[in-house]
Amino acid sequence: MLPVTNFTEQLLEDLLNQARRRDDEHQEQINRVLDNTSLVIKTPWLRYNKWESRFADQDMKELHALTDLPKAIDEDETILANTVDKVLRACWDGFHDCQSREWNLLPFWLASVARDKENTKPFRQHIDPDTFTRYIGYWQSYILLCYRMHLTNDSRLQFTSAQAELLESMQLLIQNYTEDMAEELYELLFQLSVVLICHSDYAKQSYPLCRP
Repeated sequence: MLPVTNFTEQLLEDLLNQARRRDDEHQEQINRVLDNTSLVIKTPWLRYNKWESRFADQDMKELHALTDLPKAIDEDETILANTVDKVLRACWDGFHDCQSREWNLLPFWLASVARDKENTKPFRQHIDPDTFTRYIGYWQSYILLCYRMHLTNDSRLQFTSAQAELLESMQLLIQNYTEDMAEELYELLFQLSVVLICHSDYAKQSYPLCRP
């Protein structure tokens, strides 16, 4: 028969182990995307994309990891992320170049979501540096998500022919990357960003590569 002290310690250990198992099971459950058909919790955008049925019973932790910024040892992805940073900073500098040239109407068109009408307020010229860096991080994560899914032939994210062609070119380039290819990679990432932004929310067909 165990001494009272040992019995108590064993009982506490068993209770803690049970609690850990319940926590692990709960965490695994909340990480799973549930195929919930209730329209109350869905926005029109989620209903249109069929997000819950497309990713039903999949691990959100695993999906979210596909958007993680690369670690230092991941050389190829670090090169991609750094180049995305350069692309976006160059675009931001280009916008300010328009301002310095006094092309004052352009910021109103940049802020517009309509093809044939400018916005009533101009695109913001000033932004907090930390906010700008955070926005760059969002786009780096999205590009990495696209690249990783294309690399593994993951069909959960579908691409138009123009997008897939650019991703394929990036993959081939990065496999044999040297510093003298930096300009070519920059151009590919720029064009990929353009076609992703130009992509219609409701398009079912591929479209020609759009030019800035």
